[in-house]
Amino acid sequence: MSARRSIASALASLIDVRHASVRTDRQLIRCSGGLLGITEGMPGLVGTSECTVAKKQQRRDTLTMNRASIKGIINLALCLTLTLFATHALAECPHAPLTDIHAIKGYGTDALTEGQTVVVEGVVTGEFLGRDRLNGFYIQHNDKQAGSPAGIFVYLPNVPPRERKLIQPGNQLQVHAQTGNFRGQPQLQRVSRIELCAREQLPPALTPHWPLTPAQAKRLEGLLLTFPHTLTVTGNYELGRYGTLHLAKQRLYRPTSDGPQAKDRSVLILDDGSYRAFPSPIPYLDEDGTRRVGSTLAGLTGVLAYAFNDYRLHPTKPPRFQSDNPRPEPPPPPGERIRIAAFNVENYFTRLGARGAATEDELNRQRAKLRAVAEGLDADILALMEIENDSESLDDFIAHLNDGLPQSRQYQAVAGSADRGDDAIKVAFIYRPARVKPLSDSYSDTDSAHLRPRSRCCLQRLKNGHSLWRRYRPLQVENALPAGGRYRPRSRLLESTPD
Repeated sequence: MSARRSIASALASLIDVRHASVRTDRQLIRCSGGLLGITEGMPGLVGTSECTVAKKQQRRDTLTMNRASIKGIINLALCLTLTLFATHALAECPHAPLTDIHAIKGYGTDALTEGQTVVVEGVVTGEFLGRDRLNGFYIQHNDKQAGSPAGIFVYLPNVPPRERKLIQPGNQLQVHAQTGNFRGQPQLQRVSRIELCAREQLPPALTPHWPLTPAQAKRLEGLLLTFPHTLTVTGNYELGRYGTLHLAKQRLYRPTSDGPQAKDRSVLILDDGSYRAFPSPIPYLDEDGTRRVGSTLAGLTGVLAYAFNDYRLHPTKPPRFQSDNPRPEPPPPPGERIRIAAFNVENYFTRLGARGAATEDELNRQRAKLRAVAEGLDADILALMEIENDSESLDDFIAHLNDGLPQSRQYQAVAGSADRGDDAIKVAFIYRPARVKPLSDSYSDTDSAHLRPRSRCCLQRLKNGHSLWRRYRPLQVENALPAGGRYRPRSRLLESTPD
């Protein structure tokens, strides 16, 4: 008997028993209110009632009712009609030859070629509809013969209202579509029909531990996962641009800093359910408007995908971060001491689109951020890195830095016509004339061993007419450690030598 006929058979025997007693061929049931169902001799109660069951009596059914029960029967007939229509969509999916997700993705055999028409059944595990998201959803199916689940992405832009209501996590759907491919990954596309088979069928998430082997990760693509252990934010560089964070088993530093005890450097990208650039608002920020490296999270749940040469997780539940690496308090004011700082200005270019900001708005945002950092440093001498290799960008940077500052805190560049090389960026010195004065022009070390020329200059501290001499040069970072693992720097951050 089909599911629909079973439901109809059961519901057809429902009657109002607000004040009634029913004698069946098996037992007698008396109720003071509610609905009583008699299906194949087995009563079933629907609603709120107080019933008593007597011992087995005569086979002939008797029914006594008061007048109020007649109205109940009429209401019941209408209810049954509506119920049959409402449950029809949940009874069973239309009969159609099904294609297993395992076959589409090529598990055990060759993957199906693009453009084949298929009918697939699966449970929605992640809904990412809309242009600002992934324009589709993930379904997952467990093949009893294969003994393991398989998941796949369904590309569905411009979702009709009816289908949008059906695409909810936990709904089992029958999808009529064509096989396709996006950046080397199988998917379903050109969807022609979606049918709802059942609700509340969300499978339990698998619980692997990161890092995964390549074979494990390949097999888990498209599946609902939960990483129960703690993961650490080890990179936030692309958070503002792509809405992503880099996660690892532990915080990762420069590979050459690991020494002989090399760490597993596998990185999982925490994505935001979208591949669009410059998301607004930026996800995963804390109350301070950032997300620091070293933050941790456990119980991360989502669907695993492979895109843009990385494994990434699109969360289906909001990640819960712990700020295990809070921002340190700023240093106390320098007072009478001279403060020196190195400052990477992250490709400060006034030529839009050359290497730094692409638009005037982006340049203004960069200026505002750099000024805020400079004010926090409150340094008397700044060694700038990654500024455009021309005088215009340096002059522009200083002008916006000084805008609104009192004369005692304004900066100017160390003069000189030293060879800056032909690289797109350079290093430069700026200083506060109210606190120090240069005793030489800036000059360069143009040895070919350096990627770009290193700069040096001498400045004198001003204090009550007395002078204290210092010599400074910018940071040159070692990119590798010697075999013994000990770091021997060629130069310090800002070398200071009494004259």
